[in-house]
This record gives sequence, C-alpha cells and structure tokens, in this order.
Amino acid sequence: MFKNFTGNEKVALAIIALGCFILHLVVNLTGTYGFFRDELYYIACSDHLAWGYVDQPPFSLLVLKISRLLFGDSLTAIRITPVLMHTGTIILTGLMVKEMGGKTFALLIACLAVALSPIHLGMSLIFSMNSIDTFIWALSVYLILKLINTQNQSYWIWLGIVLGIGLMNKISVLFLGFGIFVGFIVTNRQWFATRWPYIAGAIVFILFLPYVLWNIANDYAHLEFIHNASTSKYAGLSALSFIKDQLLFLNPIATPLWIAGLLGLFFYLPLKKYRILAWVYLTAFAILILNGTSKGEYLAPAYASLFAAAGVLPNRS
Repeated sequence: MFKNFTGNEKVALAIIALGCFILHLVVNLTGTYGFFRDELYYIACSDHLAWGYVDQPPFSLLVLKISRLLFGDSLTAIRITPVLMHTGTIILTGLMVKEMGGKTFALLIACLAVALSPIHLGMSLIFSMNSIDTFIWALSVYLILKLINTQNQSYWIWLGIVLGIGLMNKISVLFLGFGIFVGFIVTNRQWFATRWPYIAGAIVFILFLPYVLWNIANDYAHLEFIHNASTSKYAGLSALSFIKDQLLFLNPIATPLWIAGLLGLFFYLPLKKYRILAWVYLTAFAILILNGTSKGEYLAPAYASLFAAAGVLPNRS
C-alpha cells in the first residue's frame, strides 16, 4: 500500500497522522470535555443490539459494543473509534494523493487540510456514526482511484463491501453511491458493459438488506424519522444555509483549496482521468441542495478527495 511512497513521504504522513491521534488522545485523557448527550444514547443502544434503530442503521453501535468490550466505558475508551477514524482518513488522504501522482508537498497540503478541518476535528471529538462515515467515503474514493489506475476488477468487490457496510452505518452513503454511479456513467461508462458494477451493487444490496427488512417489520420507522426531522427539526434550514456551512465547516482559509481541487479535476489535464471524483461531489451536493433542509455536515466526508486533488495541482510528478 505504501510501496510507492518515498522515505520523506512516509515520515510526513506518519507525523501528521500521529500528531492528530495524540491531539485527540490528550483532549480526551484530560477530560476537558465530558460525555456529549448523544454518546449516552449510543451507549444505551449498544447495550441492546438490533438490526436497526429508529434514527440510524446498526453498524456504528456494533462497533461501539466491540470497543466497550475491549477498552471499557471511560471517556477515552468510548472515543477511541472516532480518533482512529480521523487518523485513518488522514492516511487515506495521503494514499489518494499518491494515486493521483502527488509528491511530498501535495501530501502535506492535503493531509494537513483534513487534520485541521473544523468539521473533521469536531466529528472526531465524540462518538457517533459520522467519523466512521467520513472514513467510509475516503476508503471508497481510494478504491475508485485504485480501480482507475489498475483496471483490476477485484476493486469492484471491495467497493461493494465498503459501500454496503457504509450504508449499514449511515443512510447518507446513498448520496455517495449515486455519485459514483453518475461519475462512472460520465467518465468510465465502459465498465457497465461488464458484470462487475452489478456484482458490486448486489453486494451492497445484500449487506444493506437486514436494515431494509428491519424497517419493513417496524412500519418503516426510519422513513418516518426522516420525514419528521425534515418537516420540524430541520425545517429552518435552507439551500443558502447549506452552502454557507460548506464555507465555514471546512475553515474559510481552506475554502480556496477545496475549490481549486474541484476545478482542477475538471480543467487540469493530468487529473482528467480522476474527474469522477468531481462528479461524485457535485452529485451529492445537488441532491442535498435539492432536498432543501439538508444539514451542511452531510457533505463533509466528500472533501478529503478534493483536498487531495488540490494538493496535487502544484506538485505532480
């Protein structure tokens, strides 16, 4: 996985990832911030494992149950998963950079952007499905890049597994899946003449089926939850507030960086073969805008790939 990294690149990636891990660990060990109320709910849910819950699929709660069995119920132990997910997302960002041809400077720019992004830091400060979701998006993008660069169809199998697990973690992975579909249609439609995208789709369906069946058995509880949230809790949100959040959550200073990454995927010739990443982002963005009451954080997992593309712009071999 890291065989094409130089020694300096390995050191740079290790320093950023380890620094992020230590920062989270110190904050949690010092107990500066106690349990967030939602974490107490997640802990309670993990004591009653099921194939589904009204407000979320079950995967993150299974992860929490395993984490509690291994590490206990302390604040630091409960939050070890989001810490590892943020660290893992940084590493995956570095791997994306290398797949797109970037070198040390590109890796530093992209990984630091993910490490210091307010929304990524915030989602990793408490346990929830969100940090896992961000990692799932990053891993999916990395697999897409490997698929493009190697044309090895086995990556479709892995992509199906990751997306299926992702859906069992958070329903918003549907936006990612639809973005991948649109992206391949626009940029690599030849794959749809093979059986591999359909095999990947079948894997996703099989892995997600238990939650679908749980909803059928429980009067489509999650759909009712989404409807109620959209019409009441999030009724004050708008397309304008969603766009504003994209500028704030990623840090206004980093906004030119991810915009440059998005534009670079369209207009910078060496990145042309990876243009699917731009279509994934734009598809998810369009869905969330059209929804009208989307929270800005729903799109946060999509930005690691744009930071990676931006880092590559001035520093491609």
